[in-house]
Amino acid sequence: MNGGRVIVVLSQRSKLEMEASFRRSIPEGDRHKSQFVFRQGSPLIPDDLRNVSADDAAVVLIVADASRGPEEADAQTLRTAVLLDELDLAGYELEGDMHRHGPIIAEAKTTAALPLMSSYCSKRIVAVPTNQLNARRLARMVRHPVVAEVSKAMLSFNSPSQIYLHRFPELVGVSFGSLNWHFPDGLVLGLMHRRTGDCRIAPNHEELVGPDDELVMMRPTSISEADYRPLMPAQAPASLRSWSPSEYHECSTTLDHGPPIAIRHYDPRVASRLPADMWRRGGSQGMLGDTSPMYILPAEYLQDVEGAQPLLLCGWGETSYMCDLLLELDRGPAALARGCEVTLFSPHSPEEIKACLEETIGTRFWNIRLRPVQGNPLRLRELARLDVRRYKCAIVLCDALWLDPDADDLNGIEVNEKRDFLRLDAMIMMAQLNVRKALESAGHPDINIICEKVAFDGVTRFEDRFRLPLAVTVNFTSHTAKMLLEVAYNPRLLLTYSKITSEARMLVQDSSAFARPGEVLTWAELHARAALVDQVLLGFYEISSVMSGPIHATINPAGDEHSQDLRVWNRGDQRLKLLAFAQATFDHMNLDENDTLLNSVWLAKEWKPDRLKKNWLPDRHLDNQHQRVNKPAVIEENAGPASSPCIGFTK
Repeated sequence: MNGGRVIVVLSQRSKLEMEASFRRSIPEGDRHKSQFVFRQGSPLIPDDLRNVSADDAAVVLIVADASRGPEEADAQTLRTAVLLDELDLAGYELEGDMHRHGPIIAEAKTTAALPLMSSYCSKRIVAVPTNQLNARRLARMVRHPVVAEVSKAMLSFNSPSQIYLHRFPELVGVSFGSLNWHFPDGLVLGLMHRRTGDCRIAPNHEELVGPDDELVMMRPTSISEADYRPLMPAQAPASLRSWSPSEYHECSTTLDHGPPIAIRHYDPRVASRLPADMWRRGGSQGMLGDTSPMYILPAEYLQDVEGAQPLLLCGWGETSYMCDLLLELDRGPAALARGCEVTLFSPHSPEEIKACLEETIGTRFWNIRLRPVQGNPLRLRELARLDVRRYKCAIVLCDALWLDPDADDLNGIEVNEKRDFLRLDAMIMMAQLNVRKALESAGHPDINIICEKVAFDGVTRFEDRFRLPLAVTVNFTSHTAKMLLEVAYNPRLLLTYSKITSEARMLVQDSSAFARPGEVLTWAELHARAALVDQVLLGFYEISSVMSGPIHATINPAGDEHSQDLRVWNRGDQRLKLLAFAQATFDHMNLDENDTLLNSVWLAKEWKPDRLKKNWLPDRHLDNQHQRVNKPAVIEENAGPASSPCIGFTK
């Protein structure tokens, strides 16, 4: 089906204000036949829920109130979830049948709300710990900034290739390594057991598909789920006979063998300047001559950086999120190396930060050494007190004092207008440029810089991941919206996504790992070679030879119309980097046995596909008339934060 759906938004904001806001954010032409209905009211009042037919909605999204503190927002979410349960109970008493079958997806800002929802809400309610998921994603970007592109491709409805769960009885008994031969346009990431919820990402290539296994895969959105089928029979690529797994070596480009960019292309306006004695144009004594290589990319784009990586955190965000982030950096799947120093540079005193951590976490860090330094990231002279040459990565976050100057969650956070979001973005960019200027003054090359983005427009080159200098931006609200919608589409995708973020090792390696110099191969052949060493190739990106060339990651090239074209993947210049998933060994992981994220997805295991109302959302496939992806109308990339509680109902 190509039609849209009716989406009801219940909020305490005025109806006219909501209509005007959505008209700017999602114009009529971008709604893909979906219809918005706005109603002013409170989800904490049962009559208001009845007025929008909450008991008859196919799916409910409970969005946390961004104008309140995390604890208060979670209290409102919990009460709303209980009220929705009681509406169903009333329907059961009246009609003798639980007539609602769709899920209720609830955003949880703190981990303290998860056990309460699990104990006192029905199985329909799936809590999504958005703060922890956002923190885990950000922690992985410290070592692999390309994670931003991979996660966007997996979750965005605008992506040409998206994550799905499929079950194909005809593939029972087929080895995992040969599954991709059956999908010329798909990418199989792993297997999920329908009954136990056990999810294995990048398992052994000899593991066989069981009768209860579903395929976790990325594939184009141009075909509906019912019409997507494997090719039978499938044939292995002929090139496998000429390549042995013994030829593989985890080939990560080092800075000594990195891609050269001639000094004549060097533009000091967008990259850090080097000291004058490092190069002399036309000369032979400087470190860099006219054609000498100069590395303007952070090392994380070229290799898997091992060992201790001192990290600079500029800005202290909302306390609950910062605690989640520090715990992820300390003991999460992407934890920093033991003894790694994390410098926290913010306007808050070390005593204040210590008190917040003791109250919220109540435990010592296992691996990282936290060093709070009081100072204003907006003032370069204060940042200059730090030796920025020590750091391999910098994270710039919106400080809580910028967001809420009185630092009091109880009286609300007044960030309601677009001008407020742009004001915050301006301060974040200034802090980022201060870091860049400090690096430049110290004669140090660019490092991996990750910045928060609050507004949904006004992107500068310092916030654009496709233009130099590279700076990865993360919009927590936008990523949260994508996660909530994907889980609403299929609640078990929460389990899949949590496994990907916790148990899949991301690899960035040179194309020479699987292709000989000058060898001509298709993407399918390259992928088949990776499967023999228990890796799942996700995609690639190519580093340009000139400053003006963008860096764009291609995820699931099998879904591209040119995926079967022959090409030379290894030209010997180390410019093409392959992205892959591999199973993480527990020796490399620091998983806490009480990991709240993994525990929170248990309810998602209980969901079966047949419990969802049929066609509550449009199939994610192309409208034949407009050739655009049909998607539910939601605020997409870089959406600003909501300022009041709201519920979206899709009928």
